[in-house]
Amino acid sequence: MITRADIAAALSTVEGVTGEPLEPPTKGAGQAWPVWRDTETLNGCDAVTVNWYVYVVLPDGDLNAPADAADPLVLPLSRAIHSTGLTVERWEPYRLQLGPDQSIPVLRFSAFD
Repeated sequence: MITRADIAAALSTVEGVTGEPLEPPTKGAGQAWPVWRDTETLNGCDAVTVNWYVYVVLPDGDLNAPADAADPLVLPLSRAIHSTGLTVERWEPYRLQLGPDQSIPVLRFSAFD
């Protein structure tokens, strides 16, 4: 079974990224962590698929800053996540809500085992 620690360690192999096993209380550009999304049974058996989100904080500032930072990270991060045994299903730009009127730009990867 792939653990949060496995995913965090793989994320940390990407230059400029610090993987954390849990969501950090304060977030800055380059921090990354997995979030358990759900678990599905396969054919009603004991076999399961665990689905994850992986968030990577991007720099904020001007309108282009998140895209400029994300573009060179997408493939290395996807490969790092895949190296744990997870299959990366998709990645997308996303804004993570921190409060009622506050959000930060992130890359959000969807992956499963």
